[in-house]
Amino acid sequence: MATFEDDAYELRQLTLTDGHNGSAYIWTNADEASPEDWDPARFEAQHLSTYVQRCLDWRRLYMARR
Repeated sequence: MATFEDDAYELRQLTLTDGHNGSAYIWTNADEASPEDWDPARFEAQHLSTYVQRCLDWRRLYMARR
């Protein structure tokens, strides 16, 4: 399991629409998952800048521990 993910996620193997294989961390608690499909435009408008900042903060902390 990657450092950024925790027990709330499960790494699963996927078959992509182009036939290739991939992996994704899947939220395991269906009761807490959104009933709506993920919308990239809405995510960009409402969450992207915060998400990017969280990723940068995590990366800095990760690199500081090395």
